[in-house]
Amino acid sequence: MKPLWIVAQKSNNNIIGSELIELLTVPSTNNYAAELISRTKVQNGTVIMAHEQTAGRGQRGREWLSESGKDLAFSVVIIPDSLTVNMQFYLSRAIVLGIRDFLVDLVRKPVYVKWPNDVYVGDKKICGILIENEIIGNNVAHSIIGVGLNVSFSNSNVDFIHTSLEREMGLLPDRKHLLKEIFLTMNKRYLELLAKRYSRLSHDHAEHLYMKGHWTEFDLRGKVVRAKILDCENDGRLMVELEDGKIISEGTGAIRQILYGTDIPK
Repeated sequence: MKPLWIVAQKSNNNIIGSELIELLTVPSTNNYAAELISRTKVQNGTVIMAHEQTAGRGQRGREWLSESGKDLAFSVVIIPDSLTVNMQFYLSRAIVLGIRDFLVDLVRKPVYVKWPNDVYVGDKKICGILIENEIIGNNVAHSIIGVGLNVSFSNSNVDFIHTSLEREMGLLPDRKHLLKEIFLTMNKRYLELLAKRYSRLSHDHAEHLYMKGHWTEFDLRGKVVRAKILDCENDGRLMVELEDGKIISEGTGAIRQILYGTDIPK
């Protein structure tokens, strides 16, 4: 069944949010964006926002659901002019930092970027991001960036420690206002990417990397090890130091941070 369209409108002068397609319900905004791209020409920065998402996807195949009118679930279509495969993690840095910038102004608490694409308030997850890139040759043809932000804590069935804006702010913010503000901060960081301010993006990402410099446990190819996060490589791999002093860099398929809720630096 096709989702019901509420409105398709032109927005402000920003790239991100330049066009907004608002839907009542859809299985997945990322899937809907991909179908839209396959059928027609999509403007760079187009956002597909759903009031209810029934089959959203997160990292590692997790399900990300959003109840009607409670959370923010949207996807951004980015069509870069020239973004090579070896530079695609800079897009990830720009997006996650833009969302972090937005949250810092709201909650006024420590907000971290958790590798690879989550945002944490303190030791609790508030936002998940799923970035799907279409590669042609050596370039990113387009990118679909799915964002799931807990606004009023409807994600009660997920298997990780989490929080919401309502819990952190002590009130329920207006979702339309939130959407407008998050487009502004994401756009600002995206413009840094377009201006090739790679050093700035790398520095800020490393500065706010969750658990950086602290010993914690990881699942490394099925084996539990203690390691300390050092940084992220420019290709997206996580750089960690093992207890024997060895420094390794691994991708999402090989390493996963294990969190128990008690090993968070205060």
